[in-house]
Amino acid sequence: MAYKEIFELLFQVEPQTGNFLIDAIVPILLSLIFYKVVFMFVGKLYDSGVVWGNDIGSLLHWLLRCGLIYISIKVFNQFIHYWPILLVSIIILIIICIMIKYNKNLV
Repeated sequence: MAYKEIFELLFQVEPQTGNFLIDAIVPILLSLIFYKVVFMFVGKLYDSGVVWGNDIGSLLHWLLRCGLIYISIKVFNQFIHYWPILLVSIIILIIICIMIKYNKNLV
């Protein structure tokens, strides 16, 4: 069955470049970036009265931060594995957009 592949897709949260430095630095950088973003977001929620307690704010901060890191690493891994396909697709889309822009008769 495909359960093993689904499990690995869901829970593979470390970068898979094969380069130790990149695999270690990417999560650290993402964590630092998302710390500031989520801290400001939760702070605005405190100011607006949506969040009213330290425990709730802390829990919300950590859930959002870990969720954003998880999602961004998943996107990073997919980009690393499928970059040739993505690159060709982007080039084709750019060519199509240029053709449509300069040749109005196509549409």
